[in-house]
Amino acid sequence: MMNIKEYFDNLYKTATTDEEWEKINEYEHSVYEMEEGFEDWATAHNIDLSAMGAHGITVLQYWAWDFED
Repeated sequence: MMNIKEYFDNLYKTATTDEEWEKINEYEHSVYEMEEGFEDWATAHNIDLSAMGAHGITVLQYWAWDFED
């Protein structure tokens, strides 16, 4: 099982072209914007949404903060 940041980092590492990177980026944004089914998506992709990062904050929260401007 991996956390959500590891999941997307692994996808980005497999991109060999700008187009592939853009598709992954669009996919990541679509996951971030999910209103329903997010937990089911995470389960299907073996992602641990409760994984903890620094200072008692979940990795999921850190990942979500990356989308805030």
